[in-house]
Amino acid sequence: MPASAWYAEYAGTAASAGLMNGTGSNRFSPSQTLSVAEVVTLAARLCAGGAGETVPAFGSGQPWYRGAYDYCVDSGLFTAAEVPLSAMNSPATRFQMVDILDRAVPDSEKAAIHSDVTVPDLAQSAPYGGVVYRWYRAGITQGDQNGNFNGSSHITRAETAAILCRLAGLAERV
Repeated sequence: MPASAWYAEYAGTAASAGLMNGTGSNRFSPSQTLSVAEVVTLAARLCAGGAGETVPAFGSGQPWYRGAYDYCVDSGLFTAAEVPLSAMNSPATRFQMVDILDRAVPDSEKAAIHSDVTVPDLAQSAPYGGVVYRWYRAGITQGDQNGNFNGSSHITRAETAAILCRLAGLAERV
């Protein structure tokens, strides 16, 4: 990872805080798309860290994400019907990422710093509109160069590192 890359500080901060790991062989893989399992794991780490808990390790013969998944279900972040195990290896959309991660952090950590925001490609009344607008108001995300959220598209590890740092209070909000 080049030190001059826009995401380098975010990736380093997220790793130092124990929120994100590399993808093996000392690689961060910034353009790699996050899977639903990775988003679930990030949610478990955020929630557990805020509660002073530890995410349980996965059991023998279980997929690597199973401890985090069970932690999220047991903590009431989501139900198995909302996030089925069969979806874990699918690429995560931006909508899935905000929906799952938003549940892991108390509302007090998502206080608005902007009073009037516009998300050009999403109505506030649309599915996921409430959470996306909350994140824009809180300065957790600001969308692409045109302000669009692009919710149905996949999210990269670099983008997630930046958002995760802001959400966890490890970086200045935008």
